[in-house]
Amino acid sequence: MVLADPVGPEEEIEGIIRDFSLLCRENDWRLAFHQVLPDFLPLYQRLGFGRIKVGDEAVVDLIRFSLEGREMKKIRHYVNQIDKSGIQAVLIPPPLAEGVLRQAQAISNEWLSTPGRRERAFTLGTFDADYVRSTPLFAAIGPGEEMLAFMNIIPSYARGETTIDLMRYRPGAPNGIMDYLFVKIFLYAREQGYDRFSLGMAPLAGFQEKEEATMEERAIHFFLQKLNFLFSYSGLRQYKAKFATTWEPRYTVYRNALDLPRLALALGKVLELES
Repeated sequence: MVLADPVGPEEEIEGIIRDFSLLCRENDWRLAFHQVLPDFLPLYQRLGFGRIKVGDEAVVDLIRFSLEGREMKKIRHYVNQIDKSGIQAVLIPPPLAEGVLRQAQAISNEWLSTPGRRERAFTLGTFDADYVRSTPLFAAIGPGEEMLAFMNIIPSYARGETTIDLMRYRPGAPNGIMDYLFVKIFLYAREQGYDRFSLGMAPLAGFQEKEEATMEERAIHFFLQKLNFLFSYSGLRQYKAKFATTWEPRYTVYRNALDLPRLALALGKVLELES
């Protein structure tokens, strides 16, 4: 299971996929690419791959982002209340000081202690001290200088886009603390000249209006949604929908339709990988 498309000059992508596919066949490995962009679907199809939609990436248009309007009333309330409480959103550049890292680690440990939460190490990062230390932290800091929540900013290689990886908060933090941090990071990113913010993928999000789905896609969606080890994808999509301006489809491509049941199980397992 390969995460995302190959990276490199566009004219070399097809050759890379051909060579890697040959390597897999020589080793008797079944092959799939997970969370690929729609851009390369014709290329994968030429090389004999089938495709299934596995989710939609939520994207915020930072130019159009605003707290105005009825649909943002609740979030606007949270932001105003938290601002009045003396909490501030602070950007902490890397390398992070040991005291900052210890506070972030404590928050992460508390967040992970909630039933049903754990590190998911295939499509997301994990709290590794060396990794987190090397990334900018966008944190909510209380009046007593205590850290209440954080996100870490990671590079996005799409032009004009920025994104985050980890997002964690103390169980006792004020209601709406993550909404507050998202609003503040959107405004900060816009000030820095970015026009898009990726909220990441909402897996198994279904099919959008007028979107064509193959019989195989609908079958594997049904199967994956029945697996009891998958976490709540519907809740994840609902949360991201509060901010998302657009949804961009993501796919898994595979070599053989006979492998679909095994692929469904493999997808479930990699999405639940622990560090």
